[in-house]
Amino acid sequence: LTECASQNKDFFRVLDLLFKSQKKWAFTKDFEKHLLQVARLLGMKKEAFDACLNNKELEDKILKARLEASKTLGITGTPTIFINGVKVDKIHSAES
Repeated sequence: LTECASQNKDFFRVLDLLFKSQKKWAFTKDFEKHLLQVARLLGMKKEAFDACLNNKELEDKILKARLEASKTLGITGTPTIFINGVKVDKIHSAES
């Protein structure tokens, strides 16, 4: 949705709205209904929303990027933290 909606809007504005509304769409079976509400706030029509969610080429692009990041950077889960380009494997508390 970020890829599709950000073609006409600021990418980070779209991303920010998705994160702010994440509790409504990320943990529910009817996530598409809630994502459509977000899309409408961004000015997307239902037809554009449906086309975006069914865009196999975009899905493949996202999955390919995820696999490349996993292989190249050794990302095995989220969050994965990098500091100055170095992956931090062990997170320490501020006290240590």
